[in-house]
Amino acid sequence: MAPDNPRKTKNRGRKCMILAFELNDEELDIRVIYLDTSREVLLKFSDLKPITE
Repeated sequence: MAPDNPRKTKNRGRKCMILAFELNDEELDIRVIYLDTSREVLLKFSDLKPITE
């Protein structure tokens, strides 16, 4: 998945794997791990888009 929000370009193009879905303050957050660095982060669902390659 890659960031879909145009304001969040820092991680654009980076591939990640979804680890878990978390409901925080009635918003859906997604815990992912970046495949290039193995760093685990929490992202908003709106920051992701499927990669079709």
